[in-house]
Amino acid sequence: MNSNFFLTEEFIEKVLGKNGPLSKMPFYEYRKEQIRLASLFGEILEGKGIMLAEAGTGTGKSLAYLIPAIALKQRVVIATRTKALQDQLADKDVPLAIEILNQKATYLKIKGKANYLCLFYYDRFRRNPLFKDPSETDLYSIVEKWATTTKTGEKSELKELPEEIDFWNQINIRQERCLLSKCPFFEDCFLFRLKRNAEKADIIITNHHILFADCSLKAKNVSASVLPSFNNLIIDEAHDAEDSATTFFGVSVSKRMIEEWIYDCLREIQPEKRHKRKSAITEEVERFFTSFADIPERRKLNIEEISLAKNNLNSMISSLSNFHASLEKKIPEDIFIGLNERLKNISESLSFIIEEETRDYVKSIEKRNSNVVLSASPINVGNLIRETLVSKMKSLILTSATLSVNDSFDYISKRLGINADFHSIRIESPFDFRSQGLFFIPDSFPDPNSEEFLPNAIATIKNLIDFSNGRAFVLCTSIKNMKAIYEILKNDTRFPIFIQGDMPKGALLKEFREKGNAILVATSSFWQGIDVQGEALSLVVLDKIPFASPSEPLVEARIQELKEKGEDPFNLYQLPMAAMILKQGMGRLIRSKTDKGVVACLDSRLITKGYGKRMLKSLPPFPVTHSLDLVKSFFSRLK
Repeated sequence: MNSNFFLTEEFIEKVLGKNGPLSKMPFYEYRKEQIRLASLFGEILEGKGIMLAEAGTGTGKSLAYLIPAIALKQRVVIATRTKALQDQLADKDVPLAIEILNQKATYLKIKGKANYLCLFYYDRFRRNPLFKDPSETDLYSIVEKWATTTKTGEKSELKELPEEIDFWNQINIRQERCLLSKCPFFEDCFLFRLKRNAEKADIIITNHHILFADCSLKAKNVSASVLPSFNNLIIDEAHDAEDSATTFFGVSVSKRMIEEWIYDCLREIQPEKRHKRKSAITEEVERFFTSFADIPERRKLNIEEISLAKNNLNSMISSLSNFHASLEKKIPEDIFIGLNERLKNISESLSFIIEEETRDYVKSIEKRNSNVVLSASPINVGNLIRETLVSKMKSLILTSATLSVNDSFDYISKRLGINADFHSIRIESPFDFRSQGLFFIPDSFPDPNSEEFLPNAIATIKNLIDFSNGRAFVLCTSIKNMKAIYEILKNDTRFPIFIQGDMPKGALLKEFREKGNAILVATSSFWQGIDVQGEALSLVVLDKIPFASPSEPLVEARIQELKEKGEDPFNLYQLPMAAMILKQGMGRLIRSKTDKGVVACLDSRLITKGYGKRMLKSLPPFPVTHSLDLVKSFFSRLK
């Protein structure tokens, strides 16, 4: 039993139960699993250590942790994977929890710096607006009106603004160019106002990126983070925490980052001199990046190109430094200092990637459209998470709809550095998967790595889409498969069809929902965190078991590390990771008690391989069929 009155199971029942204040709401459903979960979360938040909690979709886990978090009357940080869940918590769930508790509590939402307007750079842009894309001038007029009234400076207030817009990158706050206390707008800065308010907040709603950026900065004794001190933490969507931590405990520099630094320097000199200066310094940048051979996709840096890059790196940094030095006394001092800090960060990061030798990091390069990114990523991020975060928490809750593999939390706990004793709980989804859906797996199909797989997959997808009358997600494990499937389907289907990347994700999902019978072909970012309820989504097709490519540099390094320890990388790392992602992908289908539909995975290894059969035990308990005729009958009954 809890020692704190506010967190007893009886109290939770009074709040969330059949006669509680929540029951007066029109959307109310009594969920005994939610009450049990909230009670257990309350015990942990009283300082009883660490809990890993898998709570299936529909359990109501957000309110289950918010009720005890608010009732605790101590600061609690809640970190989510997505900005969408952040917004839902801040705009809907937290106010609801405060209302039904009838308790005072202060809360705020903290996103990444790039989401906020920078008053300094906005002021400079406003006086001399330079648009790389002239079509954006109308959108800029919307920003001008908003900038005079906004209290938060947060871009999400601008519903009319696309997710990707070029000029926003010229007026937002970015870590590498922030002038901190030297900024003339420091006292009015949206981010530092947020930081001051965060010191007084009971509930702080942030995301994984901010959380691990905070850990990384504090580990380096850097005080630039916006999060105040805290020792009660809830990590929602925790299945994705390792990837976020890997990003922020690593180092990366892109060609675009350097080009943006040059662009900001050139803004400060007379227009007639810009072209000549740009030609000289961009030549050095090009020479440095030609140190690297073909970059068709992410791959490990090799010894030969690192050796060549070392020489070109020194030459490039020297050229950039000389250019920067030539601006002294010709531009405002605060701009000069800010540019110097950015160049210092670029130089130190590149030196670490190219020159430092360490077994703990894997060095890689990848091409993202026209951009080239160099990275150094920690191989074992669990140790860093344990040292900088887990060991410092009085209470820590990690929760998600997918945390366990074969009823075990061993995989996720080891990946996140949780080696000490921890509490755990698995609560099944209240959805009736056996009556609401069907899981189609072909029992005879070409091997996913064979040339015959894709043509057969496309033919099967066509049949499935005809049965479902569109209303489908086709989720692929590679961009190559996504593009190939889309190119065939767009010329051979009667339904509206979209592909990931056509427009921002939010706009894409809005179009998908509104059409009512559309097909969306997508890859990794749509396997999780996407919520489409109702008939608009009645079919989810997964092309393959989502095994990470063993040739991907970080995966390869982690496999090698496990082998050197005498451990089995396939069963300890590759298989459980794939099972968790597969479970996430399947989770896109049933999002409410009234949803019905079919999940199809065209990878027959799920039934022909021993490991496939083990994976099935971790997945939602849909009835499994190998018959397309039964899938057709299922959809016929839905009509």
